[in-house]
Amino acid sequence: NPQENDRFTPEQLKLPPPMFLPGSGEMAFDDLLKDKNELREFKAFLEGMDEKATMDLSAWTDMELFRRLPDRVKEDVRDERACNIRERWLNKSYFFGKRSPASPSAQTLIMKMVSSTCRKLPARPPNDVILEAQKYCRARVERHWMQLYWIAKSTNTIRKKKMSALEQIEDVMFKKKKE
Repeated sequence: NPQENDRFTPEQLKLPPPMFLPGSGEMAFDDLLKDKNELREFKAFLEGMDEKATMDLSAWTDMELFRRLPDRVKEDVRDERACNIRERWLNKSYFFGKRSPASPSAQTLIMKMVSSTCRKLPARPPNDVILEAQKYCRARVERHWMQLYWIAKSTNTIRKKKMSALEQIEDVMFKKKKE
């Protein structure tokens, strides 16, 4: 099932992220986030892909903003953000459904972080549940969507180079015809 190929198990999360060759033009996720032009191109690529592609990056971003909330932020603000993440991402439409970046076994493990008998997340999910879910969002962005992006980008670059060479040949041929 192709849906299962882009869902990650807890074991897969333990594997290191993909390595990129220096000079290949490819970059790691953290580096991509720092490069505004590359990030813009990556987002445009995701928008042209499956809907869950943009959802994965948006979910990761919302969870990252939550993770980076300074300690001095009031607890009610933190609680509100956590509730928003649960409503938007930790539901059956995304994380606990068929669009999830987590395998069914990973989803079960995350639910067990709340309690062994838990069948539904509380309105305010625990911080560790949000951070664990974020790992799966990142895994699919990093190990699935970014891989497709680099392949598409290199194919497009090769195509542009070929077209550029063809255009140069046509120019030479056109000039020779004129002479």
